[in-house]
Order: sequence, then structure tokens, then C-alpha cells
Amino acid sequence: MLAQAPASSRNHQVTTWLDICQERGLVNELQAEVLRLLASGLTDDTVGKKLDISSRTVQRHVSRVMTLVGARSRLELGILLASRIPTH
Repeated sequence: MLAQAPASSRNHQVTTWLDICQERGLVNELQAEVLRLLASGLTDDTVGKKLDISSRTVQRHVSRVMTLVGARSRLELGILLASRIPTH
């Protein structure tokens, strides 16, 4: 289960899922990078500064991916992303 994995393992798993979504054209490169950085524990403001975008733009990217996977909250997004990570 993702919640029990060490942080570095969770980040790798989220990155793997995001790479697959990018390959399939479901998320763009910036959306994937925003989620990777958030998954590593950064705040919206820190992610925005790192990517030279506003924190509101970070929130819009998260919202877009939430819509994509049917999540109603960031917590649910994390749970859904974790459940869609390939196990092999």
C-alpha cells in the first residue's frame, strides 16, 4: 500500500504513474511536474516559485488532474493516484 511505503518509494511510484499518464497524453509535462513536486512535500507557493508560475496556476493544474481521475479533494487525488500505480 502506498501510504505505508517510505517517502522516496511513494515519490517514485507517483512519478511512474505520471510518466504513464504523460505517455498516453492524459497530463502534460507541467501538470506532471507540479504533481511530482507536490508529492515530494512542497507547498503550492514553493512549487510555483520553483517552476516560475503562480500558486494559483499550481492549483489549476492540480484541479485539472483531479477532474481527470474523478477526485473531489487533494486527499482523494492522492488516494486515487496511489491506487492506479502499477504494482509490477
